[in-house]
This record gives sequence, structure tokens and C-alpha cells, in this order.
Amino acid sequence: MSDLIRRSAVVMVLVLAGSAAFAVGGAPAIFTTHTPDANVYVNPVLARAHPKAGYLPLVIGIVNNDPQPVQLTRHSFVIEAGGHVYAAVSVTELRQHYTKLDFDARQLRQMKIVKILGLNGIRSIPSNFYPIIRKNTSVTTPIVELARRYDTWDVLYFKRPSGLQPGDSFTVKVMAKGWAKPVTVKVTL
Repeated sequence: MSDLIRRSAVVMVLVLAGSAAFAVGGAPAIFTTHTPDANVYVNPVLARAHPKAGYLPLVIGIVNNDPQPVQLTRHSFVIEAGGHVYAAVSVTELRQHYTKLDFDARQLRQMKIVKILGLNGIRSIPSNFYPIIRKNTSVTTPIVELARRYDTWDVLYFKRPSGLQPGDSFTVKVMAKGWAKPVTVKVTL
């Protein structure tokens, strides 16, 4: 298993090498947590590119390690900062209030993210919680089901916590239907 984790970290760093330009104070480009239920990866490159924006775009990848299939929806993701919990925002809210979608889409294309994990022996299931971010897509994926050793990735959008500045930390929590408990990742902006 350690070889799998090591390969996943190396592949993600290579795939997301363009994110280094947005690193703040030497903070890592990728933050990870590995549990018996899942490996969760968070890349805040897009959030770092918009330090004053009212929304926080985070590239999040998940590998299901649980023997049973699990389900993810946009509501499976929250962030916690300053004692508050922020749910992923709706597509409608994002379209109405966030002006950086075209920039985010261009950055993702430059990073050439086709599969955020790209692991041998791992199959990827597409998710599309925000179809406005990816080219040629218009249909939201409401539920993603991941069997054991399957992965998915997406960009999730959250309201920016009040006072959150570059270099501050917050927690991403992923709560898949089927896991005994949420998987959390501490992220530094």
C-alpha cells in the first residue's frame, strides 16, 4: 500500500506541476490524508490564484479504499474554518456571484488534468458537480459512486471564510455515504 501512496503523490505532483507558481510561503501544492476508507487529495492552486475572491475553488481527488462502494455528492464536501462550516455552493450561486470561472477553466486546461490521480490499477469515475468549469459539459453529475480502488476528482467551490488569508489553514471534510466517518484534510492557503 505504501508504494501505491508514494506513486499517487509523485503522479499528482507531476500532473499539477503548474500549481507551484501559486504556492504561498513554501506551502505544499497538494495536501493529502490516507485512511482505510479513502485517500483524499486537495490542491488549492485556484484559491491561491484569487486571494481576494469571495469563493474558494479547490481541486479535490478521492480514491475509495473501502471494500464497499460509496457515494459522493456535492453535499459530501465541506470546509471548516474559524469555527464555522461552509458547504459547497450551488451551481446557480456560483454562476451569479463568481467571476473567475473562465480563468479557473483555463488554468485546469494548462495543468492538463485529465485524471488527477492517474494511478496504475485505479479506475477513474468522472464527476461533474460544476459543469460550468469544464469545456463542452452542461450536465451536473448529482451522484458519483466509487467502488473499491476507483477514484474521482472535481473542482469544488465554497464561500471564502471571513478573514481567511494566504498562509491560513482550514480543513476539508469529505463525507461519503458508506464510510464509517468523514475523511479530513488540513490545507494551508
